[in-house]
Formats: sequence, structure tokens, C-alpha cells
Amino acid sequence: MKFFRLVILHTAILLGTWIFLLTSPVYSKTVPPSSCVKCHSDLGGEYAKPVKLLEESIHVEKEVACHNCHGGDPKTFDEEKSMSKVKGFVGRPGFKEIPEFCARCHSNVILMRQYNLRTDQLAQYKTSYHGKLLYSKGDKNAATCNSCHGVHDIKKKENPLSMVYKTNLPRTCAKCHSDTKLMEKYKLPSNQFDLYQASIHGKMLMERNDLRAPGCADCHGIHGATPPGYAEIANVCASCHSSIADLFKQSPHYAEKTKVHMARCVDCHGSHDVSHPTTDLYVGTGERHCGGCHGPDSKQVRLGLLLKKKIDDTILLVEQAKKAIERIRYSGKSIIKIEEAFEVSRSELVKARAATHTLNMDKVEENAKKANEKASEVLQSINQIRQELEGRKREVIFVLVVLGLIIVIVSLYYLRAKHQWMEGTVKGSMK
Repeated sequence: MKFFRLVILHTAILLGTWIFLLTSPVYSKTVPPSSCVKCHSDLGGEYAKPVKLLEESIHVEKEVACHNCHGGDPKTFDEEKSMSKVKGFVGRPGFKEIPEFCARCHSNVILMRQYNLRTDQLAQYKTSYHGKLLYSKGDKNAATCNSCHGVHDIKKKENPLSMVYKTNLPRTCAKCHSDTKLMEKYKLPSNQFDLYQASIHGKMLMERNDLRAPGCADCHGIHGATPPGYAEIANVCASCHSSIADLFKQSPHYAEKTKVHMARCVDCHGSHDVSHPTTDLYVGTGERHCGGCHGPDSKQVRLGLLLKKKIDDTILLVEQAKKAIERIRYSGKSIIKIEEAFEVSRSELVKARAATHTLNMDKVEENAKKANEKASEVLQSINQIRQELEGRKREVIFVLVVLGLIIVIVSLYYLRAKHQWMEGTVKGSMK
């Protein structure tokens, strides 16, 4: 009986804890009590909504109260005194005033350094297309702080529920940039999000939650968001692909960087719709292919064909080595050295593919040769193991055949002896 009481008690505790966790707010802290909170909560409806939203914000977590942003006197319930201009009451800022409104704290070096936050966001924002639209033209379609961060429910950028959390940011930007009618006013395309979502970057970030993949802000900037100029593209891509950029700088394309129409990363790989690169880019006359810029009989196209063959042949050999390893993985033989050789071959293949950005056949050949040598070494080692295993297999088969023959001979001898014994027994009984 006592045992069942303990079970019921523990079940009740677990159930209570589960309900508490489900119904608890995101942060343990609540909005600091004030006349602002009391009045807005009592009014209900839309008036109470800011209080509820604020409960889930980073501001409450850092003990920022209503009056810290909106001013006024939070200690009195007298409407005139609590919202007195003398007490600095602001209320709802005008659209154009929002950046400066937030910057009262976020540009304050002394205030922000305790949270290790930057204080140049407003200065950067003013250099952005968004900021220029707002400050130069008073355009109310321009994105401001609350367009991306929210209003009262602003969350830390590291919070997965934040509008600016890395995996959420593309959809946040798409709220405006996928609006066809809105984008038509600025002669901008509205399909960037769709292109990005289908790209290798988009799939890594939004499907696999790989935070290494670039989002909108990684290429365009954050508060100073501005599309990179054509001459800047290689440097923007280099912030992630630094080794590729170093190789690209050795190519004829980079040597002519002052010419507007020379190839940049986006010309071969795309911008928002960056695809997984394959050697197919070296053939054909379509967009992003060598033949799309160079004539069919040009030395550039011929070089492209040579590069494709060299890389494809190396890929094929490395893949053969990989499959060969899988076939003997569970053979009982130690393959540590073989796997080490294979990793070298795969690494050299990666280097060979990267070296194609130099458009220097000798550099590509150097790495491809090493990859082929190591892959061939793997195949040779595996072939020796397989021959050894085949030899052992033949030995086992031979032993089994001999044992089988011995068993047959012994059986025949036994049957013959038994038959003779039975014949002798029968003859003896007849006498």
C-alpha cells in the first residue's frame, strides 16, 4: 500500500512539473511593476498586448521597464503626471523617429558596454539602402529597427524564436522582399527568397540548420544592409571561401578585375541561387557555363574541356577507391593505413577542384596527380587483400572438399562393412 502511495505522489510531482514548464513564460522574470503595467493590463485588449509581449523580451530579462523607453512617471496613477512631457514621456514614436528612439540606448557606449553590444548600429543604418530611403525620402516602406527585431517582444539574436536568429532571418527579410507590389516600386526582383531557399546555401541553413551557411546578412550586411557592388563580390564571397579566393586571384579573371565585365563568383555560381558546383559548368553555352561567355572554338572553352576531363577522371578513381574500401570493411583485415591513404586522395581531389579557379592546368594537374596516386595505392592494397582472401577462400574450399571426400569414403566403408556383417549374421542363423 505504501509503495502505491509513493508511486502516486511521484506521478503527481512529475505531472505538476510538466504543467508548470508548459505554462511558464520564456523568461523567469516579469515586467517590473509600474503604473504603466497596471493601467495597460486593466484596460485589456490591444492596450494590454504590449505588456504580454514584453514578458518574452530581452529587455525584461535585462530589467528594462516601460518608462526606460517611453519616459513618463511610472510611480503615479495620475494620467497627466504619468504621461507628462516634463517627465520625458514619448509614447509611440513616429515612423521616422524609430531608429533615433532605439539609439538613445543602443548608441550609448557607457550603457551598452555592460552588455558587450555594439553602438554603431544607427551610424551603419544611415549608410544602408533602408536608412537612405528613410532619411532622404521619408519613405515609410523602409525597414526600421522594429521591422526586423519586433516591437515589444524583441528577443536576443541567439534565441531561436527571434526574428533575426540566423535560420529565421531569410523569412524576416522576405516579408518585404517577397512582396511583389512593394518591390515593383523600387524596381527590385521579389524572387530572391525563393531562389535562396532552393540554393545550396539555403538548403544548408534552412533545411539542415547548418549555421555555417550564409544568410542574407552575411552577404549584404546587417544594419548597414547594402547589396555588394560588382567589384566587391569576390571579397564578400572570400569572407567564407578564403582559400578559393586566394586561388581565384591567380586567375586571368582576377587579373582583369578593373574591367566591369570580367567574370566574378556570381557569373559562374549565381548570387541568391548558388548551386552545388559540378564540372558541367565547363561545357555548354548556357548561362554560367564557359561557353556562355567564350566562343565554341576559343582556347578558354578548350581549357574548360581539359579541366572537366581531368577532374571527372580523378573523381571516378577516388569513388572507385571509396567503394572498394566498403567492400572489404567487414573482412576482418585492418584497413587503417588504407583509409588514411584514401583521405589523402580525397583531400587532394578537393584541392584539385579548388585549383580550377586559377585556370592553370599545371596547378590542377599537380593535385589531381597526387589524388590519383593515392587512390591507385588504395585500390592496389585492396586488390592484394582481396587476392589473399580469395586464396584463403580457395584453401577453405579445398579443405572442405577433402573432408567431404573422406566422409564419403568412410561412409561407404561403413555401409560396406555393415552389409557384410549383416550377410554373415543371416548366413549364421540359417545354419
